[in-house]
Amino acid sequence: MIDRHGCGIALVCMDQMDEDMAYKVLGRIKHPGNVRVFSSRDYNASEMTTVLRNLKVLVTSRYHAAVLAMEAGIPTIAVGHDARLRELFNDMDLREELFLDHDREDLFILLETRLDQLLSSPERVRRAVLDCHRAYMERVRLNRELLRDFVHGRTVSA
Repeated sequence: MIDRHGCGIALVCMDQMDEDMAYKVLGRIKHPGNVRVFSSRDYNASEMTTVLRNLKVLVTSRYHAAVLAMEAGIPTIAVGHDARLRELFNDMDLREELFLDHDREDLFILLETRLDQLLSSPERVRRAVLDCHRAYMERVRLNRELLRDFVHGRTVSA
């Protein structure tokens, strides 16, 4: 991606246990000066969210990274083994296209192809991410209202 697209790479460690793998990946990269590691050990949740929301694209296996990047409409590819991530991509109508099962034999070839496509034409995916975020936020507001009504002993008819 560095050679073909001139991209800088952010290796985002949502959990400290991701660090070992991130540094192994960094050690194998031809242009390590174009790569930066961001770890939850060094950055608080707000700072990690800022990093995620400033990416050009996101490739993740972490549900929380995908969710935190949504508000900025960051086009995302998931390499998944997590049902929550799979369902998120269902909700965005992107599962068939951009959710890649982690155990696919052709994973890296398919990932490279999808990433090339996404970098060359991100707008349709950006809109899908933003649309899904808006729908999620509507559900969040409804959940708050339902909880408030429950706490105050009001019954809610569905």
